[in-house]
Amino acid sequence: MDNVTVIIPHYNKKIELQRAVDSVLAQDYPLFDIIIVDDGSDETLDLYENDSRIHILRHDRNKGVAVARNTGVENAKGPYITFLDSDDEFCAGKLRAQMTYMIERNINTSVTNAYFAMLNSDTLHKRELPEHIKEASIAKGLGINFGSCFMFHKDIWNKAGGMDNHLRRLEDWDWLLRFYSKGGKIQCAPIYGSIIHVGSPPSIDHVAEATGFVSMRFNNHFYRRQIHAACELELASVFFWHKKFMKFVRHFIRAANFHPIMAISFIFKRVVRILKGDAPRFFNLFR
Repeated sequence: MDNVTVIIPHYNKKIELQRAVDSVLAQDYPLFDIIIVDDGSDETLDLYENDSRIHILRHDRNKGVAVARNTGVENAKGPYITFLDSDDEFCAGKLRAQMTYMIERNINTSVTNAYFAMLNSDTLHKRELPEHIKEASIAKGLGINFGSCFMFHKDIWNKAGGMDNHLRRLEDWDWLLRFYSKGGKIQCAPIYGSIIHVGSPPSIDHVAEATGFVSMRFNNHFYRRQIHAACELELASVFFWHKKFMKFVRHFIRAANFHPIMAISFIFKRVVRILKGDAPRFFNLFR
């Protein structure tokens, strides 16, 4: 068996971090270590000092999750790496099941299905992905949970150039688009690997900056219309979250101009969620 390094970016979520780390320590996979990247937290992180499997790296100021993940990868010793956001948790047996899936198929990267836990709710919502994930699906903003379900061999990281340190939002989607553009492929292991705890909506400024950046970077991409539509739908989502409904309508119309089928599908899927009693996730584009 090969060693797996679990990278956990952390910023001012000490209580949630404990839950995340405990979920890794409870794994039945024998070879793993944990790198916690403290991204300039205000609170003191004085946990785990007596566990040789846990290593803490610190940034002198908050630099964003993209930089934190890059720092973790640069310092990982094991050949395989998986991410875990500090407010999420691994399901029991996740590391063993995902590694087994990759070894049996001789692949160097994979993702898993996930459960989503809404704020102030005990109900877990399932999110399933197709086993073979196509580039066209990535361009449309397919909801891969990169931060807590993604596992890869360290050799592929440089294939896409690492994460873009300038992005405070959509850094995972940007990386996936670059990875696929260079011939990368991802398969989904048919397991539920993580519980994703959905928190507060993102900053409008961060989303606007990121969507503008992604739109420009992939303006000549084969699936550029899908990418532009996904960016507009992400903007529509964040404006709806923040109750700016006129701006939501504006960006939804722009998305429909780029790709009408994506816009219709966006509404249809969220109406289905409401009918299933999943209203809190109505306008969460990527989740």
